[in-house]
Amino acid sequence: MLTFRVHDLTETKLETEWIQTIAKWYKQEWNIAHEKTIQQLSDTSDTKNVVFQILAFENGELIGTGGVYHEVGIHQHDPSYAQHKNWLALVYTLPTHRRKGKGLRILGEIESVAKSKNLEDLYLFTDTAINLYKRANYKTVETIKVRDRQLTIMKKCWMNQKG
Repeated sequence: MLTFRVHDLTETKLETEWIQTIAKWYKQEWNIAHEKTIQQLSDTSDTKNVVFQILAFENGELIGTGGVYHEVGIHQHDPSYAQHKNWLALVYTLPTHRRKGKGLRILGEIESVAKSKNLEDLYLFTDTAINLYKRANYKTVETIKVRDRQLTIMKKCWMNQKG
């Protein structure tokens, strides 16, 4: 059974073991420096970037994560994207748990928490999971080329929807 833990990093500190695991995943998947992930997920006084982080567990094992951030990598390429404050980012599922609907469940939990925090919309960028986000009703804003990657910027707004 899949269970979730929500961590508002201004209120609770993630356990070091989980931070280390997430840092390893992010390094392997996106080549994000361990130190950067550890700093972002450890510093409870830095409220300007990480809004919250979701941890997904199955039978007690951490199998995925993701969160909402104010600052994401796309801002380095084009600072105009910084006008959008709520970015769904770093959604990760262990490879052995992919293609089983767990990524969508993690996404659903992130959206539920975002709504409870009165966030009106979420932005994201991806070059690998476009169809996943389309199934979750994210709309393409634009497609851009960053170095050797074709990135799709997407948005979902529920401002005028209930729930």
